[in-house]
Amino acid sequence: DDYQTTIRVSGAADREQERYPLLEEHLEVDLSGLSEAEVAKLKTIVERSIDKVCTVGRTLKSGTEVTFEVVDEPLARREFGTDAARA
Repeated sequence: DDYQTTIRVSGAADREQERYPLLEEHLEVDLSGLSEAEVAKLKTIVERSIDKVCTVGRTLKSGTEVTFEVVDEPLARREFGTDAARA
């Protein structure tokens, strides 16, 4: 079925640490045509779907370690191949 939805993400920034300690996501969709049971089922399906396929969400929740390195482009091409150097 067709439907319109908007997803909004917001959160107060911690300016001292330059990060967002909490992000709040809201999926805005017209639920007026659904019963309470259908709304509950929809919420369950949406939450399960996000948990299953949202790589960014799972990455953030897991506290993934991030590494960073400045690499000479010609060296990166030799080590990782042309496409990897552009990614």
